[in-house]
Amino acid sequence: MTKYLSRRQFLAAVLAGNAIAAYGQGRLPLRGAGKRQSALVKVSPEPQLWLPTNRGQGAKVRFANSPDWVRNTPGWYIPSTVSAGACMLDFPLITFLSSLIKNFRELPSLLDQARSLGTSTIYLVDWFEGKPGARPFNYWTNKGDYIPRLDMGGAAALKDGISALHAQGGRVILYVEGFIINKDSNVGTTHGAQWSIMGPNGPPEQPYLGTWKPCPGVEGWLAYVEGVARRIGGYGADGIFFDSQGFQKGWKCMSRKHGHPPGDPEVFNNGCANLVRRARAALREGNSEAIIFTEGPKMMRLFEYTDGSLEWGIDTFVRRWLWDDQGKTDTMTSSYSLDDWNQILAIGAKLGCGSQFLQSPPSSSAQEFLGEFFKNDLPEKRVDLEHIAHHAFWGLHAWRNAGLILGLTVPGLDDILPRYWEQMEGVPDPFKHLYSNSETLRGVLEGLRPRATAIDNTLGGRKAPAAAEYVKALLTARQKLAPFVDHGSSVELVRTPFPEAAGWRFTSNKGMALTAINVSDAARVVNFPNTSGTWKDGVSGDVLAAKNNTLTVPVPAHRVRLLSAGTT
Repeated sequence: MTKYLSRRQFLAAVLAGNAIAAYGQGRLPLRGAGKRQSALVKVSPEPQLWLPTNRGQGAKVRFANSPDWVRNTPGWYIPSTVSAGACMLDFPLITFLSSLIKNFRELPSLLDQARSLGTSTIYLVDWFEGKPGARPFNYWTNKGDYIPRLDMGGAAALKDGISALHAQGGRVILYVEGFIINKDSNVGTTHGAQWSIMGPNGPPEQPYLGTWKPCPGVEGWLAYVEGVARRIGGYGADGIFFDSQGFQKGWKCMSRKHGHPPGDPEVFNNGCANLVRRARAALREGNSEAIIFTEGPKMMRLFEYTDGSLEWGIDTFVRRWLWDDQGKTDTMTSSYSLDDWNQILAIGAKLGCGSQFLQSPPSSSAQEFLGEFFKNDLPEKRVDLEHIAHHAFWGLHAWRNAGLILGLTVPGLDDILPRYWEQMEGVPDPFKHLYSNSETLRGVLEGLRPRATAIDNTLGGRKAPAAAEYVKALLTARQKLAPFVDHGSSVELVRTPFPEAAGWRFTSNKGMALTAINVSDAARVVNFPNTSGTWKDGVSGDVLAAKNNTLTVPVPAHRVRLLSAGTT
């Protein structure tokens, strides 16, 4: 049987990056896990090129006038990914804020880590005080009050740390949950029942047990969130990420005490728009260029008051209504896979980088890493199996990515890449089948041994690099394209004869940018018609010249080209 660790042992294990020792503690289940059914699906280990099937759906949407700094930001650094929202929930829990800095005044040290990944924007999740008696690595569960952590210096230290970070050119986004408050938080104890959505049988328990779901048709809740935003703006923060906002939609509150028509889903939807509108205005009282991000893009009306949204992954992004509106709003997403990182940036989105991106692949080899999972019996609880699966699959992808960074041909791992598609919308989740029970997960891990062996044989003793240097090259190049991509551009897909390669053309009144993506094991060519002059790839530094009004772009295996006009 699995040996469960004490909280102290668990913290020590995760801080050391020891996935195997830590897995017995598990983590919270993914959102809506109880609502979805496992399904057998056909998967392929080979990477897929994700292409949109429609466009232009956001033509009538009113978008916020976002400040230049966020439009030019190529990605976020996320030191602690726990409860970070959307794509970042998929990452194994390895670091917590209190393991990286001891006081908010040390925030500039995180800027050094962010810049090693090519960004100056930091997104802090577990920045707020926990409930009495909670250990520091559980502070993120106390959603509702949003008081800066006293063990890290409190509000004064946070304000000083943000000011010092600004002095060095950094930005800070703070996490706030926009849909739930914990029942044992101060605000939950005082107002939760009063503000709660009321269903036919009372306040809803699901999703997220132990929480109130405040109705955004209640003035008290809107005023409270507005006050939290005003306080965060007073600290000098550059933005708020509102978890669940833009993802939750259409809740029917039956209360006759809230002052709104009972049972009308538009009360909730319009209330969400009011929430982000009022929060953005209050936030900007302290920082005139502060931004609002939400978890998802389900409600178009929110984009008049929000500067962007997180996305589950490149696979869901291409199915969304807003994929071709990246010149008007931002999308942040991530993945385990280098091929996905390339695609995310090629299509005009931005990359979320957890602290895992800074670390070398785990153990001394892919085989040794995988072998650790067979030393103990796997637990029976599905939440524990999920935790093990995410650690195992992230670690193997880290080894595959290392091989690809070195320019080697290594086996694909797309069949163990979390791809949830439309979570919580009744669509079966193919990833969850991989850890539906201990026997299934053990069989999946056993089946990965040949690929782990092949990765090691291909590396042939070479030192496996961390992702940071490669990601920094990507984000640095992506930032150079921001003036053309992110300030009102139109987007055009350029197809090729190959199912694994494509190009994108971004056209704005400031000029043009081109991107080309290849997810295959062989080099491919993307031809851009009606294109003249010389173009420089910001990733590799290569300069290409058009001939006969066509730019021919060779793209190496598993690489992306991010091209701007000229040679500088």
